[in-house]
Amino acid sequence: MRIMLTVLSLCILHIPARADPMISLPPTLTAQPGRLLRITAEAPDAKLVRWIVTGEADLIPLNESGKSAIFSAATSGTYKIVAYTAKGDIPSEPAVCVVTVGNPTPPAPPTPPTPTPPTDPLAAELRALLAADSSPEKGKHVEALCELYRQAQVTADDPAVGTAGALAEILKRSSAALVPSTALIGVRKRVSEVLGESLPSNPAERLTAESRTRAKAAFARAQKALCEVTK
Repeated sequence: MRIMLTVLSLCILHIPARADPMISLPPTLTAQPGRLLRITAEAPDAKLVRWIVTGEADLIPLNESGKSAIFSAATSGTYKIVAYTAKGDIPSEPAVCVVTVGNPTPPAPPTPPTPTPPTDPLAAELRALLAADSSPEKGKHVEALCELYRQAQVTADDPAVGTAGALAEILKRSSAALVPSTALIGVRKRVSEVLGESLPSNPAERLTAESRTRAKAAFARAQKALCEVTK
């Protein structure tokens, strides 16, 4: 019995180990769009090679063993080719080749989120003042003021309006024509205070490019705040 076990042990020791089949591809290759590229797999023990290609590309195996294949892609980009084989019932590790076609366009950087502009506190102040106003026509009057300050931005750029006093007089007359003097008293007072921070205080002061720019910015701020109140 011991002799038989010894013989069996010696036989087992001399059984050759089953080696995994080997296959390899060039790690990287380059090609031009629409041109043919031959790719050959190194697989000495393989009888058949299978191929996989990613993306919009063509890959046609050659001959019965398929150890070579023709690759073609019409569009620039990076394509991954995978080849594998088997020996008996033992599959190989896949071999991978990356083919760069043309000049691939690098991915666009992520678009940063659009920053939310800070809310002007003037709109909240005017909304509170408007809420305290009991006039049934206050909505119509606010819309009229929006139009007034839109037109004021154009007037501030008019070279015929030469002084701060002339600009203020035009604004006063336009306001009287659009809104009754008893309407929106609280709202108009607050807007007047804001405008006073940017407009020249001396009526005789000549309007310069700089003072016109400040005036337009102040009128635009008033218009925007009033228009937000009506939303």
